[in-house]
Amino acid sequence: MLLKAIGFAAVLLLLAAPAAAQPYGNCPTNADQVCVAYHGVGALAMAYCTYEGCFDVNDGAAIRIVAGDDEGPFPRTWFAWPESVVMPAGILPCAVRQQGKKKFRLDIPEPDPRCAAKLQFGGDTYVQHFVSNPATGCLAWLECRLPTAP
Repeated sequence: MLLKAIGFAAVLLLLAAPAAAQPYGNCPTNADQVCVAYHGVGALAMAYCTYEGCFDVNDGAAIRIVAGDDEGPFPRTWFAWPESVVMPAGILPCAVRQQGKKKFRLDIPEPDPRCAAKLQFGGDTYVQHFVSNPATGCLAWLECRLPTAP
């Protein structure tokens, strides 16, 4: 009986413990579907990175991006060199700070594991989505080009 009580107490402690970071592996796999889900039919995925690939410089149609590597495997900070000024996207806002002439710092505000920022370039609108979620194991960046109005 005592062993049952100890076992039950151990299970309760495990359930109450904060969730540990999961290994990489739970990001959506269809980038175009994510763009359509957030922005509607006609939105297209232009570029993306997942997991370790985000710590290398990645080029989108309107931006160059890299995950901050000083925060461990799930950074909440990203650095960007966009073709134009980065603005709030209106959904899941990032904290955006300009650092120098062409470099921007984008931070995912607590407690949300994701944020988005927008920029205009070449007559098109692009939304940059960022995810850093240790609970699910997803680290990703996705650039969506929004559909143009007829």
